[in-house]
Amino acid sequence: MNPYPDVLGALASGSRAAFGVLQCALATRPAEVPAGRAFEIVLLAQNTSDATVDLVAALNLPEQDARKQKGKFLAPRSKPVIAIQPGEVGCMIIPVATLSDAAPGDYKLTVDIGVKAPGNAGKLRGESGSFTIAMLSEEARAHFDTLRGLAFSMTKVRMRSALETTITIGAPRPALPPELKPEWITLWSLADGDDRMVLAHYGELLISRVFPQLKRGIIYPALMEATLARYEAAGYPLKDAEAALITKIMTIILEYAAPRERGHGYQAAGIYAIEPLLANARKDPTRKLTLPRWMATYLRMIARNERAADNVIKLLGSRLYLPLLRDAVTYSFDLVSTISGQIMGDEDDIARYGDSIVRALEQGGMDFERAYLPLILGGVIINDKVLMPGEIQDEKVSYLLPALKEREPDVPEKDADVLDLTYRTIQRTTKIYGNREE
Repeated sequence: MNPYPDVLGALASGSRAAFGVLQCALATRPAEVPAGRAFEIVLLAQNTSDATVDLVAALNLPEQDARKQKGKFLAPRSKPVIAIQPGEVGCMIIPVATLSDAAPGDYKLTVDIGVKAPGNAGKLRGESGSFTIAMLSEEARAHFDTLRGLAFSMTKVRMRSALETTITIGAPRPALPPELKPEWITLWSLADGDDRMVLAHYGELLISRVFPQLKRGIIYPALMEATLARYEAAGYPLKDAEAALITKIMTIILEYAAPRERGHGYQAAGIYAIEPLLANARKDPTRKLTLPRWMATYLRMIARNERAADNVIKLLGSRLYLPLLRDAVTYSFDLVSTISGQIMGDEDDIARYGDSIVRALEQGGMDFERAYLPLILGGVIINDKVLMPGEIQDEKVSYLLPALKEREPDVPEKDADVLDLTYRTIQRTTKIYGNREE
């Protein structure tokens, strides 16, 4: 089954006209308009390829009306050029104004369609496919609804790369002229696809351009800076040792993406390993999988703009920070549960607690409990797996102890169990107290 939604087929009753790797259909909205009013040319375009394709649309208006009068139709002078992303479906809206003295009648309009695709473009879509409205984003559904019921034409013009449609001009009813500016509306793109579909398409890009950037010496300083800034803005300035341990748990999540290249085992990486999933995603892009939050968010950024593939480090400190932090919360709770032998709650409990951490960071109100449980505790547990150059074993945890002692008088009674768990975790996982548990 072709997993890519056939949006064009759903709007054009299954019909389509092919122009290279693009499938197209043409309509006017409305189909009949009074003289002196404006209407729109709607050009649907569906990219069947795995490459970004340039679409050039040139509208041809009637040179004269039924009374042989010239210049009664006005449209933008430019030829819009749209870069259509792999698998994307959208529509170009070209406004056309009519003068109030245009003669009533039926008029043919044509749009010349130029398609520029790379020579190595492969095929993503078949000639048809399935479609349900649930495949569209909420914003796209609103646009889709406005296109339903239009009479789309797939009539090609002989000897030209063009589509033809008809507009009916009725009795005059003047109105103010519209702004004659073309518009492109995306109805569906890979950013709307499920995790496996997006991973299958961009997997090679991750390997060649993204994973090589995820080096500890680069990601750790960027995340450390962002962590210090965010917690201070949330009203809970961190000591360097505290921020370092949160940064370490986030760093190891990123290193797990390509565990073999970063010296981690696949078993340790678990659900945070991305590289092992790539081959399976390509083999069967219809099967569901769940990616770590940071990767699912990042892939959709790449799907909207491939330049994001070269800016992962900058994005980790900004738009990817909170999704990565949520992954770190989940992973840290697993670590703390294993070390302590305590059940920290079910999946829903952990999700709600993670939401409260994010809210505290975004809106202020960060406190001891949410800072330490589970992120700083998780950092304590994996501390020695993310040693920086020149750092010795247990160094950051040894620096944590005086910070913890300093905070202790201000820890509210309700968080006494978190404070106790912190000390016990340090004792069980480090050599500081001389009885490290292996």
